[in-house]
Amino acid sequence: MPTIVNHITAASGKPYESEITRVGIRGAVRLKRGEDERGVVDLQQALSISSAQHSRTWQLRAATLLAKYWARRGMRLAARELLAPLLGWFGETHVTIDLEKARALSREFC
Repeated sequence: MPTIVNHITAASGKPYESEITRVGIRGAVRLKRGEDERGVVDLQQALSISSAQHSRTWQLRAATLLAKYWARRGMRLAARELLAPLLGWFGETHVTIDLEKARALSREFC
């Protein structure tokens, strides 16, 4: 689906939260159904969209889902490397439910 990503990133800089959410949710649902490959692609697409739109919260949500999936598959290093820059961007002073989930998951990798 590179066309969707290209279209969204070429837009006027508005955060397309509904599209990021839709793609991220679709990815999470596919992972739960055992459609691993397609679920990972969806979450990576949500990451690309949110990154291009500088939407850190949506990027963190997609990254946390993907990192959790990777950690369960034994890819703990990849999961940690995915979350680390985002957690660093937010720093320790920010407190949200999404950040707490990501931080807890990240602590499991130590």
